[in-house]
Amino acid sequence: MKIRAWVATIALAGTLATATAGCGATASANTSNTTASASVSASKHPHKKPHLHRVKGQVVSLSATQIVVKTKAGTQFTFPISSKTHFRQKKTTITAASIHTGATVLVVSRHTPKGTVTMAVRLL
Repeated sequence: MKIRAWVATIALAGTLATATAGCGATASANTSNTTASASVSASKHPHKKPHLHRVKGQVVSLSATQIVVKTKAGTQFTFPISSKTHFRQKKTTITAASIHTGATVLVVSRHTPKGTVTMAVRLL
């Protein structure tokens, strides 16, 4: 039980760090609207060591090449999708077609100086 709480804390810290520091992400906000957006971009990434991004939120859009997820805080993150991206629901492998706009997901991506690879999209 303590391990699960620790993992949740780490995941939340990573999400908050990404949302606040941007981790090289471009962010914009409209003053008349509280919605902000961010795009995980390797070309603007200030870190040299590979690390993971974990973002939980609702799917705004999903295509063959990217997924856009909006967090509870209103920040939108865009993650690339490739043939290496795994889609799962609980312990079962699913297809990308099983994920629809509005579904709650957890996206795990690996960010390196060479680029971003979305490792998993988990349908919650």
